[in-house]
Amino acid sequence: MISVSAFSASATPTTLSLNEFLSSVDYQVLAAEGAATASFLANQSGVRINTVTTAISNGAEVSHIETELLSTNSASVTATRTFDNGVQVGNTLGIAYANGFVFTPIASALVRTELKNGSAALVRLNKTGALTAKMTQAAAGSEFVSYSPDEILGGTQIDPLRWLNENTDGPDLASVTGLSFSEVSSAQDVNNLQLTDYSFTATIPASNVLPAKSIDFVVRYNNHIFRDETIAMTVGGVVVSSTTTLETVSQLSLPTTWQDNAVEWTTLVSTGKRISAEKLVTPKASAIAAKATATAKKAKKAIVASYIAAAAKSLKYSVTAIKNGVKVSTKYQSQTGSMCVTALRGKASVAHC
Repeated sequence: MISVSAFSASATPTTLSLNEFLSSVDYQVLAAEGAATASFLANQSGVRINTVTTAISNGAEVSHIETELLSTNSASVTATRTFDNGVQVGNTLGIAYANGFVFTPIASALVRTELKNGSAALVRLNKTGALTAKMTQAAAGSEFVSYSPDEILGGTQIDPLRWLNENTDGPDLASVTGLSFSEVSSAQDVNNLQLTDYSFTATIPASNVLPAKSIDFVVRYNNHIFRDETIAMTVGGVVVSSTTTLETVSQLSLPTTWQDNAVEWTTLVSTGKRISAEKLVTPKASAIAAKATATAKKAKKAIVASYIAAAAKSLKYSVTAIKNGVKVSTKYQSQTGSMCVTALRGKASVAHC
C-alpha cells in the first residue's frame, strides 16, 4: 500500500457519510485510478516512495520528517530522516522485508510484550550490535504487511484512505463516530492534460478531548498512474502537511546492513524466557551455595562437590548432579532454564548453565 495525502481549497462541503462517500461515483473513479496504478506497479522491478511531513507554527517550520520506502520484487526497506532548520539530525532504520521475513528495528523489538529480558538476551547471544530482529510475518503482525514487496509491487490496489485509517482511533473508519466527507472533485492540469487532481475533505467531529478537525486530501495521477498525494490539516494552530511521491526505478539496489546485522527473533525470545527461568531458580542455587559455604567454613575445609550435593539434599531441593556440583532447573513459559552450583577453586560458584 502507498500512504499518501494533500491540501485542497476546492473540495466541496462535507456532507457524506463513510458509506455514501465510498459508494459515490467520483470516489469510484478515484479508486479505479488506484487499481490502474496497482496493475502498473505489478509489472515494475523497483519503486521509491518518499513522504515528507512538516509542521509549521507562526510561519516557522517546527518539524520536518522524511520517510523513504524502497522496494524490489523480493525485498523492501524503510528509513526515516529528521531535519532541524534544514540540517539532517537523525536517520532511523524502519521496517524491512527480505526472503519472506520481516526485519524490525531492534529498539522496537525490545519493547514487544512477548519478549522478556531482551537486553540481557542480546548480551547472552553476543548480539548487542544487532540492528534488527528477523521474524516471520505471523510473529511481526499484520500491521507491517503494507511494507512488504508483495503488497507494494504485487498488484494490491492503492487505498486513498489509508492515511486516514492509520491516523484515527479505532480498528477501522467505520468505528469513528461522526466521520464525514466531502464529495470528490477532479480537475485536469491546464498545462498538462495527462495530470488529474482528485480532491476531497474528511472531517472528524470534536470529542471531549479534541476539537473537530478537517483533513484536506489531493491525489494526483499522471495518465492514470499515481504521482503524488498531499494531506493538510491544522491542529492547535499548527499546520501539518504530508506529501508522498512515487517513482519507479528499473535497477534498484537496496542496502543490506539491516539484514547482515540481525538477530533471530525466535532465538531472542527463547533466550529471554530461559533467563526468566534462571531467575526463578537463582534463589535456590544461591541458598545451596550459602549452605555449602557455611558447612565448609565450619569444617575449615575447601568446598568440594560433595558439600554442594549435601547442601541441596539438606534443603530438600530437586537437583541434577553434574561434574563438581549440581544443577537446579525450572521452566518459564515452556522454556527450561538452569543455574549450576559448582566447586571452583575451593569456593561455591553460581552461574547459568
